Amino acid sequence: QRRPIHDFGGDTPDPDSVDESMLDVRKAFIPRDGHFLLMSDWSQIELRILAVNAQEPEWLLAFELGLDVHELAALAAYGPKPADPDLAKWWRKLGKQINFGIVYGVGDVTLSVTIQRTPEETGEFKDAYFARFRKIKQHCTAVSRQCEEQKWVANMWGRRRYLNRSESYKAVNFQVQGSSADFMKDTFCRFRPLRLAGLAYCLNIVHDEYINEILYVNTEDAIPLIALRMQTSDRINCSLKADLSWSPKSWGEAESLDCVPCEGRGKVYPLSKAEMFDLFQHRQMKRLEALLDDYTICENCKGRGYDLTPIIEHRERMNAKG
Repeated sequence: QRRPIHDFGGDTPDPDSVDESMLDVRKAFIPRDGHFLLMSDWSQIELRILAVNAQEPEWLLAFELGLDVHELAALAAYGPKPADPDLAKWWRKLGKQINFGIVYGVGDVTLSVTIQRTPEETGEFKDAYFARFRKIKQHCTAVSRQCEEQKWVANMWGRRRYLNRSESYKAVNFQVQGSSADFMKDTFCRFRPLRLAGLAYCLNIVHDEYINEILYVNTEDAIPLIALRMQTSDRINCSLKADLSWSPKSWGEAESLDCVPCEGRGKVYPLSKAEMFDLFQHRQMKRLEALLDDYTICENCKGRGYDLTPIIEHRERMNAKG
């Protein structure tokens, strides 16, 4: 029997897990001879949109520095990060659940089931979360109230959704997910010149992920253009990160292209991510803001955040074999 994949954890399977049948589907997507597959999606795009809509300063700063907002949420709601790696993983997962609980408009009772706490405890967690991220709270309240009054809400692209008063809790979710969907469509349209030029062909779109087929000879031309289009927006005024992976075999056997020395950020800072997070924990915002101008461009990836070396080396081995 096929087991379900759930959005949230608890006693259910991990939300990032993929069952065997889905993995088989991914392995069915294979590149033609002389081509490879490039998989690209956005890192935490929905939370970046929420950060822009709410103008939440800590989130915007964290995204600019390449930090994990789920960890910030866990810090705000549940306290400092545990030293034990397994507990730290569980702690981050709770942060992710409360983040998306806010985005989806989930109530305390439903969220309490998700995080396996009482509704009272869940309410306390949310109060602590909103006490730190006041702009998020103010934005959610304002959007819901406005929707109650005018019976509709619009996303960044101006698309409206009409909601009854009893459905106004869905307003924030539409703004975030509706904007994310329209950004994806807009980006896909900007891929068209790549297809017309024969640089890349989009085989499939799943959620917020593109699967492109690219000729090896076009590696250095196609991938920077795809990344540029995904990381550029005239509406989302926030640092955007495209996560890139590739495979010479199938969609189900992808390997990350993130640059290792800079951890996919394209920049090298004088402080590690752990040290930056410690500054967030103690609200040393001025020191964190100073880091925005205190970095060097990563020599390995030349500031791109991704490393094409695995693809180029594979191409050279193929050419050597003739």
